[in-house]
Amino acid sequence: MLREVEEQTGIIRRLAGCFTDHRDEELIEHSLEELLRQRIFGLALGYEYLNDHDCLRHDPLLAALVGKRDPSGNDRPRRRDRGKALAGRNTLNRLELTPRRADAKSRYKKIVADSGRIESLFVDVFLQLQPQPLRQIVLDLDATDDPLHGDQLGKFFHGYYKNMTWCEANGVDYILGVAKNKRLERILAEELEEAKRQFEASDQAARVFKDFSYKTLESWSRERRVVGKAEHLCKGPKLPLSAAFRACVHELVSLASAIGPRLTTP
Repeated sequence: MLREVEEQTGIIRRLAGCFTDHRDEELIEHSLEELLRQRIFGLALGYEYLNDHDCLRHDPLLAALVGKRDPSGNDRPRRRDRGKALAGRNTLNRLELTPRRADAKSRYKKIVADSGRIESLFVDVFLQLQPQPLRQIVLDLDATDDPLHGDQLGKFFHGYYKNMTWCEANGVDYILGVAKNKRLERILAEELEEAKRQFEASDQAARVFKDFSYKTLESWSRERRVVGKAEHLCKGPKLPLSAAFRACVHELVSLASAIGPRLTTP
């Protein structure tokens, strides 16, 4: 199935065009596209670690999937490599960790990825697979804020505040949660009471929303639009009533009328 998907879409073939291969063509046994097929198909099959490929390189089924002419590997020129149709972890490691400045004079790592072209390819493939043009795209990003140390490859803005300011500077709409605090509790006090009244009247979970401007005491440089959700519910027949709220910073102006439970429920 994986091979058929690739045959129909050509995604890996197009991905190979985002790399520059400085290796000597006369010495290449594993083409760039074959290396990418081996790594990506391995990931799709649940083999995420490069060490797995020291065993997988003996697998004739994976070799056939990759497109090797002889899946048994018996046609390889060096005796020690025969029976191993695919690349080992060291070769795949060079594919993934080659520095951008590498060239034909580099000793081992000579396959250079163009990260900008790869990022553009992901967008192009996504858009081309849609049955009709999209009016809006919503990205649901991981909320984990893991700081990076040093000038690592692939480092991007990772702090919540930097994310907001970057989005605002580049015209990107966004939504993110705001931590509970006493000020927000006071702002949503009336909504919490209203949710309680609605619950007591209907015996059903009640939610009330409030749209307001808010600025932190120190970390934000300006006010931002916030939607707060106050709710009152019963967690079970033997459990006490509970009240809670959630607030989200957002800049989705076009969705102001639809900013209800779908966008603010955890």
